[in-house]
Amino acid sequence: MRKEHRELLRELETNARQSTAELARKLKVSRSTVQNRLERLEESGIIAGYTIRYGPEADRDGLRAHVMVRVNPNLSLPIRETLRKRTEIRALYSISGEYDLIAVVEASSPDALLQLLDCIRGLDGVLETNTSVLLSALLNR
Repeated sequence: MRKEHRELLRELETNARQSTAELARKLKVSRSTVQNRLERLEESGIIAGYTIRYGPEADRDGLRAHVMVRVNPNLSLPIRETLRKRTEIRALYSISGEYDLIAVVEASSPDALLQLLDCIRGLDGVLETNTSVLLSALLNR
């Protein structure tokens, strides 16, 4: 990735609500240059969308947890496809090490989390899970 794209992305990570004029001033380029770079980053899939990030004071209902999943390698693809369809699973990562996947999940209650975990454990090819409930955010960039 080009240096100027990394600089623009760093600025957006700090505050994605900055205007193109403000970004142009900080990067010392024209507004149209910023707009063109943004369009290229979006078209290439480097920027997939814009969203909000909750602060520690946000009143969020429910629980968040990380669920590490060990799978039978021969059944990995169908497991991943099934997990992607679950709306409670907010992110899914393939990882190295003892486990194969980490799912970041949200549940409305402890019972809902338990039902989701039972569903994941019940998938053909899931060998083991390990769940950690998130208690508080100490850093969230």
